[in-house]
Amino acid sequence: MMGRKVLLSVLTVLLTRGAAPAGPLSRDDLRWLKDLARDTYLCLDYYTEPETGLPLDNSRPQEDHYTSVTNIGLYVASLVGAAELGFETRKDAEAKAAKALHSAARLRTWQGFPYSWNHTLRLTPHPEDFISTVDLGNYYGGLIVGRQYFKPLRADFDRLLRAGWKKLYDPGRGLLFGGYHPGEGRYADWHYDHLGTDSRLASFLAVAMSGVPPESWDALDRTLEERHGIEYLKHGWQGGGLFAAFLTGIFIDERGTLPGLSAGNFAKAQMAHMDAIGSSVWGWSASDSPDHGYLGFHALRDDVVAPHASALALSLFPREVVANLRRLDELGVRPRHLVQGRFHDFGFRDAYDLKSGRVTPNYLVLDQAMLFLSLVNFLERGRIQKLFLSYPPVKDAIPLIPEYRGRLRPSFPVELSGRFGLEVRPYDLARPAFRAARTAQSPFLNPDAWRNAGKNRLYTPHSAAQTAGQEPFSTFSVLWDPNFLYVKADIADASAFEGWSRNPTNAGHLIEILTDADDDPKTGQAKTLRLGLAPADPANAHPFAWHGGRELTGSEVRLFSEPAGKGYSVTISIEWGLLGMDRPRKDSRMGFSIAVSDRDSSHLEAFKPDWHFKSEGGRWEIGTLILN
Repeated sequence: MMGRKVLLSVLTVLLTRGAAPAGPLSRDDLRWLKDLARDTYLCLDYYTEPETGLPLDNSRPQEDHYTSVTNIGLYVASLVGAAELGFETRKDAEAKAAKALHSAARLRTWQGFPYSWNHTLRLTPHPEDFISTVDLGNYYGGLIVGRQYFKPLRADFDRLLRAGWKKLYDPGRGLLFGGYHPGEGRYADWHYDHLGTDSRLASFLAVAMSGVPPESWDALDRTLEERHGIEYLKHGWQGGGLFAAFLTGIFIDERGTLPGLSAGNFAKAQMAHMDAIGSSVWGWSASDSPDHGYLGFHALRDDVVAPHASALALSLFPREVVANLRRLDELGVRPRHLVQGRFHDFGFRDAYDLKSGRVTPNYLVLDQAMLFLSLVNFLERGRIQKLFLSYPPVKDAIPLIPEYRGRLRPSFPVELSGRFGLEVRPYDLARPAFRAARTAQSPFLNPDAWRNAGKNRLYTPHSAAQTAGQEPFSTFSVLWDPNFLYVKADIADASAFEGWSRNPTNAGHLIEILTDADDDPKTGQAKTLRLGLAPADPANAHPFAWHGGRELTGSEVRLFSEPAGKGYSVTISIEWGLLGMDRPRKDSRMGFSIAVSDRDSSHLEAFKPDWHFKSEGGRWEIGTLILN
């Protein structure tokens, strides 16, 4: 017992040293950061519902505002930061915290856990009710900081902190469920299973607050991703970007630990990426972009940067971060904000588009709070982290976590795979490019035209590479003329017909073609077209195609199918207008992919081998089709 107390004391000293702002930055830089902190807090304070004291989710004008429990937790922690920086008196900050706590206590719960999204005025759950495990981690993290600071409110905080995390723990997998659907009475069918994401805080608090076994932390995936020669924990770039790597570090000083070293490497990789693409700024993270809507999981774009992203790395790279934030300021990403005829200084907007030069008109409370709390930790020597660590259950749990037992003095980038014995995968593979040959005559009239088209092969199970001795599951070829795009697919196995029924919905297709007239690799964009095809079979006299729940007829598409050995062959012509391309020409490009459904008794379940490209980073893309 004495040895454990000595270890705990040493760890507490290590974890409470905090960030030291004085060394690498000038007084002018520190004043600039404090001014930014003040403006950012004014934004958080303004976008709060006066009656309930709860933060809004964003600055968009709307009749009904819903907010997440993540926003509530980070807002409470931000009240602490505002008092520490002198932007609020302690008495006023405490009063605002008390109002927010009173409202939080009225939120609907399941097993003591609040629903994730709630109306800021009525305090009712969002119709799509869900209890998100990752949001609970952020919520309780903020409440713990508030509890330790606002001592007269401790009884109110303690009532909200009575959380039975074991209710969200799956002992069969040794992991936390992704969440719970109260309306359906079931758990989410997925788990939080990666160390390098924002769910790390929930995984830690489940151990600290409710006795979930520490082995649940050990079970988290520690696979590394590598980009620009720098290694960091997955999900990385397409797992939400820098916010996912750094959010836990707002509450736990992770410098020198595997998660902290990984986060630092990730920031360093983004700086390298800035140089690689010729950008003047860096900072890629989930954000509200000016031109493309919210960019979250699997949706980050090189041309959209978010100020909060680099700010999160302030304690590790103070000079680089301040220089980056000042450049963003010069680019106009910190304009005065006009609301109801008055201008306000609210800090940085949520994102900036490098290509268009446009700044989003919106602020997101989550991103403003992360930016603000990062500034508080830097300017006040880790104050938020120290308060979090002072909570007894947190203090007792720190020695149980292997990654928090020892620390390294890094010189970024750090080589992680060898030092920690971890697997590393490359970030990306080349996006596949397919080619369509120009034809002078419709292949429906002259089948020999297909001889001029190359064949693309698909192997199964899903793989971008051929297994030695393996026969292709299917091949496809593409032709074009000024009026139509022609696609011919030869499928080697007709067993997909087993158990299939004709149904013009996405669920009923046997073949799927995805295109994008803007050549955007991501699906679900404005010009993404999804066509479902079904060949003729003994029960259906003719093949058919559909899009958007309707069968396509007339000149839009023409479809022909016939048996071919044990499989079948399908040929389709598609009008360019339907594809969103009015004037195709040589060297035109478009996003392109095909998928073929299959059922076979040798497989445990139905699957869909396809020509989608799935990068090692976990991002789904479609290939590009080039017109020769």
